[in-house]
Amino acid sequence: MRHGSWNPSAPETKPGTAIRRPAANLGAEFNNFLFAIAAETDGGTVSVLSALARLDLDPWAEAAKLARLPKELAAHRLAGLIAPYASGTAPAQARRTAAKLVALLPSGFTLPAPPAPAATPETTAAGGPVIAHARSILSFLLIFVVAMLSIQCVARIVAEPRSPTHITVSPSASPPAAQPGHTER
Repeated sequence: MRHGSWNPSAPETKPGTAIRRPAANLGAEFNNFLFAIAAETDGGTVSVLSALARLDLDPWAEAAKLARLPKELAAHRLAGLIAPYASGTAPAQARRTAAKLVALLPSGFTLPAPPAPAATPETTAAGGPVIAHARSILSFLLIFVVAMLSIQCVARIVAEPRSPTHITVSPSASPPAAQPGHTER
């Protein structure tokens, strides 16, 4: 990351890399945490933001996950994430650094509620998204029941023993023996 001012709406990228933007509705409450120094290397320092981005994690989403965890668990997870960048230090030092960094997270953080979906003519006329969802579930169940009944019918037809429709008698076969008490006419 270049020294100087940082503009989140115009992140620095290399050709062929994806542009990372903060997760929706997350931002300034994580600045102290994300821009804190996670590790010092021979080439300089690595911020938490940089360490998470190098691991192909969304820094804002990861900060939100860590903020929701108990502090000890969050510190343990963060220590594992920053350990590769603190190559010259012992694992105990990475845990101490992670504990200090976790203290910078907002306490009692909960994700903001997602915005309500826009009303569409089909959901408004049909009674809202809940009813539309219920109808789709019922449609699926109806299709499922019809499919199961069809499979049962086919299985029953295949499993039934077939009775022969005609019997062929070979010419060399002898006539059936007469039973006693039965007379032929």
